[in-house]
Amino acid sequence: MPFRTGLFGGSFNPIHYGHLLLADEVADALELDRVLFVTAPQPPHKPNAQLAPAADRHAMVELAVAGHPKLAASDVELRRAGPSYTVDTLAALGMPRAEAFLIVGSETFLDLLTWRTPRRVAELAQIVVVPPAPGARGTLHRVPGARRGRRVHPDQAALPRRGRVTMPSAEWKARRAARVALDKRAGDLVVLDVQRVSSVTDYFLICSGQSRTHLQTITDAIRIELKGDGVQPRHAEGVAESGWVLLDYGDVLMHVFLEDTRAYYALERLWGDAPTLPLDGV
Repeated sequence: MPFRTGLFGGSFNPIHYGHLLLADEVADALELDRVLFVTAPQPPHKPNAQLAPAADRHAMVELAVAGHPKLAASDVELRRAGPSYTVDTLAALGMPRAEAFLIVGSETFLDLLTWRTPRRVAELAQIVVVPPAPGARGTLHRVPGARRGRRVHPDQAALPRRGRVTMPSAEWKARRAARVALDKRAGDLVVLDVQRVSSVTDYFLICSGQSRTHLQTITDAIRIELKGDGVQPRHAEGVAESGWVLLDYGDVLMHVFLEDTRAYYALERLWGDAPTLPLDGV
């Protein structure tokens, strides 16, 4: 009989009630048989973090989940030397993909391209993305992202227009990039307005290329066009060969996929409640 298991990894430095509440709600929503809390001794994305000893953090997790019928602590990463890569943990657990549910926050999911072998992660487990709680933007409402402590973006370079110094808006960048991508025959292009549902950014542009060469052509064209207007990406992740390139412009995140990769990750499902930006006349 299938045994549906959620995997909730983290440094848990320390574990707190919010972790337990989230795991409990996911277990109920997905009818999971259990949720394993996997303590990461060396989180790869936090190489310089000041963490309590891994054994102590794991002991706190064990105490926190004790007595809960569906929550349990796993020391699978403590028994392995080196950085705590999710793909290695999933491989070590050896669960069928149909029974493995990897629980991540929405902002963590947007870092997926920086993980070790992200496609292999998706092959080993179903990825469950937990969106921000209602109203989570709070004081971050006007901050264009706060991922991994490095996403509070400085101002973009000013653009002179009609004798005045102005700043390109997020919507302007999204529309300009959409026009360029469509000129390069990008497929199924959509711009999602996520200002009310995400603290990560204001707009997602998502489109598809028919080949790796086509994907590279689209991303190059977007970068060149916006650079000509004085707008540079904060960083870029992924390469055409991976089937997914992310251009991070702070208040606009642009995802250019190969068609099969886009279908596999189904990024739009994460922000299903977000309205689309009309692109008539773009």
